[in-house]
Amino acid sequence: MHFKRLSPGLYILFLFAGLIFGGCGLWQNFTTYFNLYYDAKDIFEDAEQTIKTQKKDLFANEEEVAAANVSQQLSKVVDKCSTILQFHSNSSYVDDALLMLGKSFYYQKNYLKALRKFQELIATQPESELILETELWIGKTQMRLKQYSDGLSMLETVKQQASTENESDFLTEAFLEEIKYKIAQEDYTGAITACTDYLKQSDNDEMNAEIVFELGKLDEKVNNLEDAIAAFKKVFDYSPSFDTQYQAKLELGKALREAGHYDEALADFEDMISEDKYSDNFDEIDLERGVTLSKLNKFDEAINVLVKVDTTYKGSESGGLARYELGQIFENHYQNFDSANAYYSRAANSAIPKEYKTTANEKSQLFRKFMNLKKSLDESRQKLFYSENPDQYKQDSASYYQERKDIEDQVIAEQEFAEVKAKLDSAMFVQDTTGMKIDTTVVQKDSLDKFGNQVRDQFGRVITITDTVIVNPIDSLKQKKNLFSSFQTPDFEKRVKELMNGKTAPLRPNLPSDSLKSIIAKDRFEIGNLYFTELNIPDSAYKYYTEILGSSPNPDYTARTLYALGSYYLTKNDSVKADSLFEIIYNNYKGKSIVNAAANKLGKPLVDLNFDPAEDIYASAEKEMNDNKYDSSLTKLRVIYKEYPASPLAPKALYASGWILENELDKPDSAAILYDSLTMKYPSTVYANKVMHKINVYNQEQKRLAKVREDSLKSIETARVDSLGRIDSLGQKPQQVDSLNLYKNAPPNKFGEPDTNRVRPGTDSLRRKVPLLDSMRRNEEKELEDLRKKSENVVDSLTPGKIKHKR
Repeated sequence: MHFKRLSPGLYILFLFAGLIFGGCGLWQNFTTYFNLYYDAKDIFEDAEQTIKTQKKDLFANEEEVAAANVSQQLSKVVDKCSTILQFHSNSSYVDDALLMLGKSFYYQKNYLKALRKFQELIATQPESELILETELWIGKTQMRLKQYSDGLSMLETVKQQASTENESDFLTEAFLEEIKYKIAQEDYTGAITACTDYLKQSDNDEMNAEIVFELGKLDEKVNNLEDAIAAFKKVFDYSPSFDTQYQAKLELGKALREAGHYDEALADFEDMISEDKYSDNFDEIDLERGVTLSKLNKFDEAINVLVKVDTTYKGSESGGLARYELGQIFENHYQNFDSANAYYSRAANSAIPKEYKTTANEKSQLFRKFMNLKKSLDESRQKLFYSENPDQYKQDSASYYQERKDIEDQVIAEQEFAEVKAKLDSAMFVQDTTGMKIDTTVVQKDSLDKFGNQVRDQFGRVITITDTVIVNPIDSLKQKKNLFSSFQTPDFEKRVKELMNGKTAPLRPNLPSDSLKSIIAKDRFEIGNLYFTELNIPDSAYKYYTEILGSSPNPDYTARTLYALGSYYLTKNDSVKADSLFEIIYNNYKGKSIVNAAANKLGKPLVDLNFDPAEDIYASAEKEMNDNKYDSSLTKLRVIYKEYPASPLAPKALYASGWILENELDKPDSAAILYDSLTMKYPSTVYANKVMHKINVYNQEQKRLAKVREDSLKSIETARVDSLGRIDSLGQKPQQVDSLNLYKNAPPNKFGEPDTNRVRPGTDSLRRKVPLLDSMRRNEEKELEDLRKKSENVVDSLTPGKIKHKR
């Protein structure tokens, strides 16, 4: 800001001269200067310098939030400048006060007030030396108010006038505002043009170095890597600050790497790491060096450098990014997904840029899913194997638990020996200050022989452990301690797992084989998809897909796997194999949703997934029924509820079949069987509701008839026994005959029971001896016939009218 700058001493000299020649106007300027303006200007310059120091990014579009002390200073400036305008409006400091007021409001982000003060200065002080600076601030304020057209027009005016008047500061400010706007609008080409135009007019070498550096970053944004490399190199043709010099050299190496100049990039980073002046930034340099080594396929060296950054600079952004890059190496080069997941998980919890953190989180979740699927697959395959080989399960389980027991015994022995050795080391050469006898503890020597029976004392001398050794010298008046307090130390289980080398107990099968096979198919399919779509390893995906086709009983996975294999062949540019697989899906899996994906690949018509193949069959069966061709109609209806049980027409077909048997073919028993199936398989359908009462009555009547038959047979048997107990006319008992067996050997009557009138020849004389039995039998037959007719009448009374067949 171009203030009127007079030293107090010089001003006093002018004051006395003015008092002699000029009068009260100069006196007013004098009092205004010392009472208000000088103090306001001093406070404002201090606040503005603090604001400029806070600003980091040359092209940041948002102003920094003023610190609390700065905000207080700006408020004081507003008060003092307002006083000047109110009580000293005739002084020569009105234009200065208006400019300071406007800039103070601008820094407080009160842009409307700022604009009004700048416009007031232009309107009321047209001859002021501050007009050009005020126009610059008007342009900046209009840009903040999003009055872009007016703001750009004003900035263009300032650029032209500043160039003419050689006002380099105003020229720079106007260009910076224009470039910031173009970057915010993502008009990177326009921003590059503005930077180039500025460099043609500017002779400020320090600012030029910053502009050229930013020009290089803009070239990277539009992927002009060679131009970016040239720009970063050109920074050193000017007078860059140390920070600009470091950033330019670092970005130069990164641009060289992105352009594929890996060796030149590595040389750039190694040159930087060799200079002590960059020691505060070695974490960033080593990070880029590690990434470049990875690009050169020097993975072992890259890992060493990145691990160094990870461990040395744990809390820094570079440390977090090193973890991310390590995850990339283990994922893409070594395909070690366990290690990749570990590094991605740690990177996601580090202080790294949002885009890296998001990707690291996604990768971590991906690999956790992958490892869970692999674990599930391995467990299911093991269970399936043991399900098919139960003897092997018993053998492997016994072997595992025996091995674990042996290892636990070994660990216990290790702990015994370690404790004995520790007590020997601590007890050696300890004197008994009480003069009492030293206690001794017997050591089981055979448990120590596994590890040797010699130890060293604290002086390095070899001590041989004998059957009785002094282990824990204590006063004999004290309670004796046990040699081993506990074998199950916190590290016991850890040591056992270590020696078991990852072995786990065999898994007992807990599902049927078909269920396990379905789970295996699902896991294989999902792992294959991860390899194919997420990990970009199609050959591994192919392996899992082909394993499904050879083992899965599930048609859903078969169809989806065929489509996945077709997509795999497309990536291999083998359209012949791909199309053949899509044809298989299109022709054989029209009920599956994947069929239309195959249709799209083949360019064929889409399949109506709501199509019901039972519709045409039912229509044909209905026509046969209307033509009184009941046998053929029943055959077609049977196909529907047997082969398409999920079809909405299946319960209707069952009902129609039962109706034909009941009403047209006079087979109520057969109809009852179908009605019963209808109520069992489709209980919530309207057709089941229609026959529910009828079938209940029928079942109750059948139970009653069965009870009647049972009671009748019991009565017959009782009568037979009584008749055989009588004495014939000659005073002799009749011969004992098993009449029931006799009837069983007779041919059946129409009820399916032995016909007593057709007993084998040779039995007539016997039958004459039991006339009562014959009479009772005939009565039973008549009663059963009457019951049969009554039952049929009941069923007929419950039968609804004929079905109205509607398609």
